[in-house]
Amino acid sequence: TSLGFTQRQVAEGADINVTTLINIEKGRAIPNLLYAMKLAKFLWMMVEEVFEYR
Repeated sequence: TSLGFTQRQVAEGADINVTTLINIEKGRAIPNLLYAMKLAKFLWMMVEEVFEYR
C-alpha cells in the first residue's frame, strides 16, 4: 500500500495468485526465486529491496 498498489494489482502485475501474495506478506510462505523476481520486477526494485533475509 505504501507504493499505491492494492494486493490484487500487485498479484496481477506480477502474475502471482493473490492468496500466495498474502501468504508471502504475512510470512506464512517463503517465495521461490521466480515469484521473488516477478514481484521485484513489477515493483521496479531489486529482490534485495523487496525481501529481507534474517
